[in-house]
Amino acid sequence: NERSIRSGIVLSENGVELPQSKSLHADIRDRGAGAWSHWNRVILFSTSDGSDPRTNGRRYTVVGLTLPIRIGSILLALAAGFLAIRGVLRMLRAPRTQRERPTAPIAAVADARDASSPGPDAAPVARGRRWLLALASAGVSVLAISLLIVGLELVLRWTAPAPVPTTLELAEGLGWTRYGGPHRPIPEPRSPSPDSFLVLFVGDSFSHARQWGDLTIEALRARGIDAIGEECGVSGYGTVQELMVLRRFLPELRPHAVVLQVYLWNDPRDNWPFPGICYNARMTQRPYMDEDGVVHEPSSWLISLRRCEVWKRLLEPLLDPMRVSAGRDRLAADGIDAIAERRERLVIDYSTLDSWAPLYQPSRQDGAYMRGAWESTERALRAIRDLCAAHGVALAVLAVDQAFTVEPAAAEASVPEALRTGGDWDTELPMRRLHAITTRLEIPLFDPMPALRSQHRETGTTLHDGPGMGAHLLPRSEATLSDAVVPWLERIARDRADQRLR
Repeated sequence: NERSIRSGIVLSENGVELPQSKSLHADIRDRGAGAWSHWNRVILFSTSDGSDPRTNGRRYTVVGLTLPIRIGSILLALAAGFLAIRGVLRMLRAPRTQRERPTAPIAAVADARDASSPGPDAAPVARGRRWLLALASAGVSVLAISLLIVGLELVLRWTAPAPVPTTLELAEGLGWTRYGGPHRPIPEPRSPSPDSFLVLFVGDSFSHARQWGDLTIEALRARGIDAIGEECGVSGYGTVQELMVLRRFLPELRPHAVVLQVYLWNDPRDNWPFPGICYNARMTQRPYMDEDGVVHEPSSWLISLRRCEVWKRLLEPLLDPMRVSAGRDRLAADGIDAIAERRERLVIDYSTLDSWAPLYQPSRQDGAYMRGAWESTERALRAIRDLCAAHGVALAVLAVDQAFTVEPAAAEASVPEALRTGGDWDTELPMRRLHAITTRLEIPLFDPMPALRSQHRETGTTLHDGPGMGAHLLPRSEATLSDAVVPWLERIARDRADQRLR
């Protein structure tokens, strides 16, 4: 499967690139979770959640360089490289002193001097001309390479597919953001009245274009509250990125309440860079918060470079799988706690077992990896609490967890049996740790997981869109999330109305 590194193919599910492009066929068949492989003219892939791609209603697209463009770009690159190397060699070979010039018989030299008498400056003039010619040759080579890159970039942009509303795009500071607008109004845009109660929903893919925020606003209106909402979820976001979203939108939108959705299986890992996790090649650069509460944003020049089609479609398919593979090899050799202890920045795939299993293992909680992940999460939540308090905004946390914490079938599909039955496994451990943090910070925490488990036991139906690690709640199950936060929001809205009448 080594050809997949050089194939230049990108496979997307509803506009979001699937990870693990360099996967073994056995892993694609047995593990799934979006793993795929490009082999000659065949693409073997799995969906992100293990569902059937023929019936799950999602759109799968393949983007790659056509054969003529690939061959042409390679030939042009070789020609430009040849010109550049030739220019450098000519510059290096230019004689530095008169002694380096080719020698001639003494008599001939003497006769030439007598005949022409060019004077003592003849050698420097010749040497200077050679340097000028070498520099000019190098300059032409650089110009040719620049024109090649610009032309190839224009061609690739012209042939790039149009983005869809669920597409993510790179963004300075945040790493990436949602395409087509940073937030979605609930319901359709309208002019709010001074008495409207505005709720801001912030989270990751469990909020991005999901329905539970809409259901929450509908429930509040059914209770006689003039409620409107703004949904700011972005797939793959961690708590630090959500803090930066709130820093931007709290002054602009001026909500009365914020519901921060936390995904326990991912968010602590999203907030910790030693090692960092990525979901695909587009989502490897993100901001992190250090021990002093300072947010370190990804390099703006690197984000700009990654926006280029030449990078995305030529270099990224080659370099990023190699980077993730190197991180995976280091993780297997040294262990994740050793990497965290050394503060070694690596990137590994989000589905790597050794990166998420410690969240549910009591014996791993005192290791450097878990300590760092939960401490960075607490720092980010404290910053969000202080930010909301400074703007007079009520804050609550709504926490959800992996499908395997709800449905036994999902646990069998996602968690190795040795882990589940080995005595060092607790599916409710992350929720308890988050509850301890929010209690210290005095932030209300709402846990819909018991209601989801009860619903699954009573109905016997699946609540998620698949058993794999990329599963999300089905629309009919999202009402449970809404039910968890509506009473608190109603109380905040009525208290605000009472204060306004006094």
